[in-house]
Amino acid sequence: MKNLSKLIIFAVGVAVGATSAWYFAKRKYEAITQEEIDSVKEVFQRNRKNPKENEFDKLVKSYGDILTTCNYVSKKSDIFSVKDEHKKIEELLLPEMISDDVFGDNDDFETMTLFWYADKILADYDNEVIDNIDDVVGKETLKYLDACRGDVIYVRNPKLKCDYEICKDKRKFSNLIKEDIYE
Repeated sequence: MKNLSKLIIFAVGVAVGATSAWYFAKRKYEAITQEEIDSVKEVFQRNRKNPKENEFDKLVKSYGDILTTCNYVSKKSDIFSVKDEHKKIEELLLPEMISDDVFGDNDDFETMTLFWYADKILADYDNEVIDNIDDVVGKETLKYLDACRGDVIYVRNPKLKCDYEICKDKRKFSNLIKEDIYE
């Protein structure tokens, strides 16, 4: 009887110890993961390059010159405030990396799976090549996917109202297409 009570106390101690160790390990690794996600987001925000002057900027500049020359506006800064607002709106609409928890949680956004092949081709589920990579998911996100250990990243594009799951595929797209042709 004495041995049975010692065995029960030992088993309860093991269970409590294992449960508390699991709980603390879970919290620790969740914090580490969140720090890593935050640091990646920060790096992407820092590394985003300023987009080249587009047609809208050129038009604003030329119309601004005409308006100031003809004295329709007192100063050029009135014209360029519109240009600055346009740039701010464009920056808000750039694709950004998101966590898997956030992926697909916005009902206004479509979800789509894309594949990043070893020969640097981005394609959808039907093997349709995505040509405008920078506009869809951003080239920087794919550089991260090449460098990271994971096989999946998630990207939100507010301009296109779409969340993308991008899966790394170690095969070459050209080989995959050849296989499809011969089947």
